[in-house]
Amino acid sequence: MRLYLIRHGQTDWNRQKRYCGQTDLPMNETGRKQAKNLRERFKNVAIDYLYCSDLKRAKETAEIAFPDWRTKIIVSPHIRELDFGEWEGRKYEEILAKDEKAYRAWLDNPALSTPPRGESLSSLEHRVKAFLQSLVDKFKDETVAVVTHSGPIRVTLCDALGIPLNFFWRIAANSAGVSIIEYSNGTPFVSLVNDTGHLQHD
Repeated sequence: MRLYLIRHGQTDWNRQKRYCGQTDLPMNETGRKQAKNLRERFKNVAIDYLYCSDLKRAKETAEIAFPDWRTKIIVSPHIRELDFGEWEGRKYEEILAKDEKAYRAWLDNPALSTPPRGESLSSLEHRVKAFLQSLVDKFKDETVAVVTHSGPIRVTLCDALGIPLNFFWRIAANSAGVSIIEYSNGTPFVSLVNDTGHLQHD
């Protein structure tokens, strides 16, 4: 199976560097333009199955990037973003000012720390990995695209590369970035990470 992991287009909170998490925000105009760039990027790619997160920004990205799939997109809450709890909607400076100890602990060791009233990385990894494994088991030779968020993409790449979750922040996952994992007999091989070349075109 070939798996395309696609991050949604930009939102206002992304632009302002605020944690979006599971807050259900739409894309902004830049994000919609990025989704149109994705449409061009995938116009000659044969996709057998298309999935997306149930959050607005992911659904809208999928609908714009894959217009012919509008009635066939499979929506799932299992691939929505990490729940950042009390940190959602805040910039990192605001969190440092109010909750420095917990925030620094999370940045230094995200696998063992959890945002207040939020979700742990291990929980995110568990739900995303279980979902993607079901696709690998079901679709042996197909090409599958998943429109999701930076958190699910990062934990998936950590798992595929066999690296600890503490390296979560070292994997880039830009808005509308594309990563590819090839599965051979169930074993993942990462062939592309965070491709954004399509965003350079008007």
